[in-house]
Amino acid sequence: MKKYEHIVNDIKKQIQEKSVFPGNRLPTEKTLMETYNVSKTTITKALSTLENLNLIYRKQGSGTFVTKSMVDKKVYFTENNRFSTMDTQKTELVNIFESNDKINNHLLTVKRTEKVYVVERVKYVNGRPFTLQRNFIPERYFSKFDFITAKDGLSVSKNFYNYFQINTFTTEFEETIQIIDDVSKEDLAKMNLSVGTPVIKFYKKSFIDGEVYEIIETFLDYKHYQLTLKSF
Repeated sequence: MKKYEHIVNDIKKQIQEKSVFPGNRLPTEKTLMETYNVSKTTITKALSTLENLNLIYRKQGSGTFVTKSMVDKKVYFTENNRFSTMDTQKTELVNIFESNDKINNHLLTVKRTEKVYVVERVKYVNGRPFTLQRNFIPERYFSKFDFITAKDGLSVSKNFYNYFQINTFTTEFEETIQIIDDVSKEDLAKMNLSVGTPVIKFYKKSFIDGEVYEIIETFLDYKHYQLTLKSF
């Protein structure tokens, strides 16, 4: 086990055993270096790992604190789009284009020469748009997809399964949810929303063997969404 992994496991254990509580401030990096007899680089990597696990957060000028995490708890969440079984839903393929998004391209590409493509779709209920979704897919996957004959309701997940036996519903993922009010006029128009209307943004990264193979950005009309979390 690497030194930074030992530190990660030790601090995680302290959180699990309630030796430190949510909101508690961790010792300074200098103190941690002395405690574990390691270099600053090792401590920095350990703290970055804990931050990526959402166990700690850093506040500039104040220190590093324990988050309100769900360590060792089972958490179930239910997404409710507030539609009834009588409503008619439809997905429409809007566009497919080469990505120029530097951040997403960097996360997805292995080789500099590899391109990333975007599959853009709009979801409708009773003929009214409520969701805009973009799937960012590396060329090594995208080139196999059957987009030439794609019709309404194109299923990206079905393509992943048919060509690569990747079940996008069971692979590891990381997703963040935000409420934002700075969506572009063009994107709001695709959802039939006026400028300045707040929307819910989902940002999801899916992994295979620690490598990101797909990124999904979803913009959703906030009036149609509800998320319920339950832990035990």
